[in-house]
Amino acid sequence: MNVQAANFPRRLDRVAALASWRADIPHQHAASALALCIDAVVVVAISMGSGLAFQEVAHNHGADLAELAGIGAIVAAFFCGLVQLQSSRDPRASVTRLGRARIAAVSWIVTFLFLIVLAFTIKISAHFSRGGIFLFFVTGLAGAVASRTVVPRLLARWLQNNTYRGLEVLIVAPRDCAGAEAVAGELGAQGCKAIRRLAFDDRCGPVAWIQERKHLLQRVFDAARSAAPGEIYVLGGGLSFEAISGLMSGLRVLPRAIYLVPDEQVSTLLQHSVRGLGGVLALEMQKSPLTGTERAVKRATDIAIAAMALAFLAPLLLAIGIAIAVDSRGPLLFRQQRLGYRGRPFQIVKFRTMTVMEDGAEIPQAQRNDQRMTPVGRWLRRSSLDELPQLWNVLRGEMSIVGPRPHAAAHDALYARLIENYEVRQHVKPGITGWAQVHGLRGATPNIDLMYRRIEMDIWYACNCSLELDAQVLFKTVGAVLGQENAF
Repeated sequence: MNVQAANFPRRLDRVAALASWRADIPHQHAASALALCIDAVVVVAISMGSGLAFQEVAHNHGADLAELAGIGAIVAAFFCGLVQLQSSRDPRASVTRLGRARIAAVSWIVTFLFLIVLAFTIKISAHFSRGGIFLFFVTGLAGAVASRTVVPRLLARWLQNNTYRGLEVLIVAPRDCAGAEAVAGELGAQGCKAIRRLAFDDRCGPVAWIQERKHLLQRVFDAARSAAPGEIYVLGGGLSFEAISGLMSGLRVLPRAIYLVPDEQVSTLLQHSVRGLGGVLALEMQKSPLTGTERAVKRATDIAIAAMALAFLAPLLLAIGIAIAVDSRGPLLFRQQRLGYRGRPFQIVKFRTMTVMEDGAEIPQAQRNDQRMTPVGRWLRRSSLDELPQLWNVLRGEMSIVGPRPHAAAHDALYARLIENYEVRQHVKPGITGWAQVHGLRGATPNIDLMYRRIEMDIWYACNCSLELDAQVLFKTVGAVLGQENAF
């Protein structure tokens, strides 16, 4: 275990996370939990303040503070749960101001979408003032983002300055070990003032190590007896696994937190999450794009958006249907077999835009000035309004609001032969809009290079999909539809 100072992680919390029986520094958990509690208090306070202000201004009378506090508590619980979920899924984002602000904004929007749909579903929405809800949403969004951005940083700074107050740390390392300097430096940066080093010879043979270990343990016991409460950090240097295990076993009798600092290679591996499988430990080298909870939230969001959109757009859908009927003969809706999640076939539903209803082994793609298009159909395709009936596919669970666009089965068969890993895009549900579409890859793909770019985007989304990414796609979709000229 050749330890070099330059190869050590820059932050002590990443080093300490490698202890054999403690996963991380306690103050990190405390800071996270305390920050979430403060977020919850902020949300409840904003619920009460915004509700009271709205009632005073709009109706010139007071409000039921207990009811407002109850609403705030429900919103706070859901919001804090989403924040915690997103932070655990993307730890890097949770340590930057912009990342925390983005997590807070997405979590707040998803919270309100879900609770509004829930209130509408159980028929209690009429009990709440739309103005009051809007004021709570706007002020709460600003307050939640501000709290998430400022509070964790202040807590981390305070805890960092007070974590090692009154504590003394022992560093057990080989003589001339550069890694010991790195650990001492990081401890000092964390506010530790009392650090004692105990050196040993890691180059002695197996027989000599027996005596070296005995003397080292005695020195550590004597130092621990006279030192203030604190922690012990052990660097193995060139010791074998058996020698390190024996040393750690001898130290366990001490009532102190003990951390084993591994070498660079092991450190790189152990930065990943550890999962217990009964008596077996497994390192999570790559996260699943969506957890079971996130998939449930995504499905609930899909149902909420699709149901609300169908209800709100009902007059427009009726008007489009009438226009299609007047414009040309044929059914109002076009159905075609597509391959969805895990390659399962389903019938996609769209407004009819052509004079033909092709669904077979060979389906020519739509082209600019295609003679098969009807006048109304040309406008529908350009505005993407022909896709609206797919909201029904979303309600049925065959599609999602956001995901790779499903292709005709004939095109799937063709491109699967031409493009490597094409089927990876079917590891998630197809969507009405997707990552490729908001990057300008809409409409026909007349050559294999253009299709390859689209599939590359689809595969990236399938491997990196998240609730936050879905929110970004939805926000970008409006601009992509209005400014895109490739749809025809």
